[in-house]
Amino acid sequence: MLRIIIASILCVSYVTAMTTTHKPHHGHHHSNTTHRPHSNTTREPGEKDSFRFVYEPHTQQMVVVNVHDCYVFSLSDSEKVAVHTDAGIRALELKLLSALSTSAVVTTTKDQLNPHAAHLCGGHATAFYKEASP
Repeated sequence: MLRIIIASILCVSYVTAMTTTHKPHHGHHHSNTTHRPHSNTTREPGEKDSFRFVYEPHTQQMVVVNVHDCYVFSLSDSEKVAVHTDAGIRALELKLLSALSTSAVVTTTKDQLNPHAAHLCGGHATAFYKEASP
């Protein structure tokens, strides 16, 4: 019985070792080395986007930050109420995201923004936008 258990463990270990792959460790980086893609492997590149939405209560504006871009939007009276509910803020976020890809925003400077809203842009923002006047 003990031999069967040991033999089973050895078989499982062997199969596991054969199916586990390890990346080779390279001690040095060779800048003149090129790697050809494997012909049987298709790698889809990863895509990522990150937006931060912040309601600024002093100015009652919505600030949208995407890495180095900062957008400041004024809110209507109904949006100022809706921003305090889950459904309202989600609807507002979707509306503002769609506005980013249109001519609804114009370039501005950080100095032209309200200091409260500009502070929410953070230290990484290098481009500033506000909504275009109708």
